Amino acid sequence: MSDSARERIFPFELKKTEGKVALVAGGAGFVGSYVCEQLLSLGFRVICVDNLTSGSKENIESLLNKDDFSFVKADLNSPKFSLPKELKIDAIIHAAGLEEFSIDNDLSLETLLVNSLGTRILLELAKEKKAKFIFISSADLYGGVFSSTSLKYYFGKDAANESTFTHNEAKRFAEALVFEYFKNYDLDAVVVRVKNVYGPRMSFQAEGELNKILAGAVSGKKVTLSGDGLKTINPTYATDVSSGVVMAVVSGSKGEIYNLVSPDKITLDSFVQTTRQVAGSLDISYRGTSEDLEIPYHQLDLSTGQEKLNWRPTVGLADGISHTVTYFRQKGDRPPAKANQTTFSEVRNRDTSNFINARMPHLKHVRIFIFLAALALVVFTVIYPGSALVFNTYRANASFESAVKNLESDRVKEAAVDAEKAEESYQRAAQDLQNLNWLLQIIVSRERLRALDDFYFIGDKFSTAVFHTATSIEILIVQTSGKGPLEEAELQEHLKNISIETNEAKVNYELGVTNLENLQRGSLPKALRDDLETQRKAEATLREILDELSGSTGT
Repeated sequence: MSDSARERIFPFELKKTEGKVALVAGGAGFVGSYVCEQLLSLGFRVICVDNLTSGSKENIESLLNKDDFSFVKADLNSPKFSLPKELKIDAIIHAAGLEEFSIDNDLSLETLLVNSLGTRILLELAKEKKAKFIFISSADLYGGVFSSTSLKYYFGKDAANESTFTHNEAKRFAEALVFEYFKNYDLDAVVVRVKNVYGPRMSFQAEGELNKILAGAVSGKKVTLSGDGLKTINPTYATDVSSGVVMAVVSGSKGEIYNLVSPDKITLDSFVQTTRQVAGSLDISYRGTSEDLEIPYHQLDLSTGQEKLNWRPTVGLADGISHTVTYFRQKGDRPPAKANQTTFSEVRNRDTSNFINARMPHLKHVRIFIFLAALALVVFTVIYPGSALVFNTYRANASFESAVKNLESDRVKEAAVDAEKAEESYQRAAQDLQNLNWLLQIIVSRERLRALDDFYFIGDKFSTAVFHTATSIEILIVQTSGKGPLEEAELQEHLKNISIETNEAKVNYELGVTNLENLQRGSLPKALRDDLETQRKAEATLREILDELSGSTGT
């Protein structure tokens, strides 16, 4: 059957007449195609609309001949886009424009249009059909910058940032539009937010960090990433995300926002290490600069998906990476084997007895080598990371406690030095924890691992807050200890610097407080519970001092 015959162009009739009808905009895309599959498995009749700008017909190839599935190649932004008035639709899922921001081609304008004009067209359709509307948004929409001097790079410092932040702004506007229809027309609307989605069918032409890492694992090519690898991410497998979207279709409550984000927060480097363990050789380098600092984002309430929707990720990180790499390797998205490379099947087909006998004199040496290799593996994967975790945890807690005491005693220079040491040690301890994650998942509960990760995150953020608080106070002391009154310009410069340091302290303090409130004390090892109390006392100290600084500077 030809493509033109299988694509049912409007107006058309659904062959299957029973069951609810769901329209999936962007249904040939990475996440959208999984949504189509899962809706079909629940008995829905599915209409997939996609212009194939970033989607692919290959993603829905297995669905094209199904009687309860219809594919329509159409552009949501086109004034000619329409549906038969007699066609009944029960649910509309807007998955279009979900990952255009990461595609190498410049689709910024397309992204803005499909999330503005396209969203309005689908909202009007949902209002007309009295259909449930589910908008798939991004949990990164809070981050962004705006130029005050030039239109050249309005949202960022270069083209890559421009594309990313354009996508964030598009999703932010689209959510506001959904809210207005919900408020003004009582539309049955639901928003789901996703973050760091990966899995089979993801685009290896994309500029996203996870896309680059997994593409490197498949191709064997060297990958260069910005930053130092300590950026935190929440990798969430594609089918877990699509399952949550379908749950929102079936049982999501009107007006709710569900964050379909894995609660397992890790560093980018931890994702690299896990990929390396699963896929083998992976050549990664980091290009870190002072401009590559992680932008603080609004703390996500992950309970919205877990408690209100009863959604839980089911695919572990190692399994998800394995599924993804295997999928692309089976597709052939990897370099050809070297001409002189011996394959397993070639070795297997040799005369086995001759193969062994020829090497028998060296068998003892082989055993010794295997023993030493196994010993080295244990040392470098268990003993060394375990010892480093204990040492860095002790050093971090001791430095943090000293920093807080010095801050309380107005020894601000000493407090800043100790806080820097604590911040560095907490980050190293968090990395050590991730290096041992594969082993700890076997012997301790997920709740305890999550509590440990939160503990180090809180320590890191509070240490940073102490450092900036101490720096702010030091500037204030310099300002007030002069021999005479400061010049107006010098005074304004001091106040500006105090405000910057105080605001930076507040951001990190608030991030730490949010995690501190959610951390379950009973999930921590007993050895760390006293240190947790130190963090709780530090929270009160920081709150009091930051309130005083804010009052004195008007920030």
